[in-house]
Amino acid sequence: ENVDPQVISLLNIVDRAGFPPDIAYSDIAKKCSSTAMSLYFFLRHLKKNPDDTDTLQNLLDLNSRMGRVNSARGLLASMADKLNKSDIAKWRAQLGEWEKALEIYESLKPQNTTALIECYAKLELWDKVRESAHEFVNMEDQDKENTALWFAWAFYHVKKFNNVEFYLKKFPDKNDLNVIHFKSMYLIAKDCFDEAKMVIQKGFELLTDNLSVFNG
Repeated sequence: ENVDPQVISLLNIVDRAGFPPDIAYSDIAKKCSSTAMSLYFFLRHLKKNPDDTDTLQNLLDLNSRMGRVNSARGLLASMADKLNKSDIAKWRAQLGEWEKALEIYESLKPQNTTALIECYAKLELWDKVRESAHEFVNMEDQDKENTALWFAWAFYHVKKFNNVEFYLKKFPDKNDLNVIHFKSMYLIAKDCFDEAKMVIQKGFELLTDNLSVFNG
């Protein structure tokens, strides 16, 4: 539960005046309704506790959601020695550094197949995605949902539409913009223009109904 913003503002003023509160900065940050205030107190906490990886990850997440991608990348580069390889790869991917993420994921043992497939797809290495198709049958249901779109794109690019139909059945029930984009492109490729028009209309409805899709 968030603390009254006036209390947070008072703590901020007192702290800036040189009288740090007797409360952990990270605890204050978690109670802030203001993202900017959370960012301030997490930064203060990390300065005093540079080995606190939870705070580091909170800062990476905040910067990413605020669209401060360069700040997040700089923070990750400067603090990478505090994180394990898997976490570094995850954040490289989340911050759009897909080649760096792939390099790390390929070095991990055991390998994270789902993450590898996403990296291949983001880098448009569709041959690599298709080469991984045999892994799909043994995946957990959630991993199948997470990768079905990438496999569908991979086989779409070589016009193997029977394969595409197989993966379409594995898509999550809830459509997001990525799924809508694929379905519209696929239907147009099959000359199913009326169906494509309906899917595109759903995409516009999603954009107008849920403005959070524009959040960083």
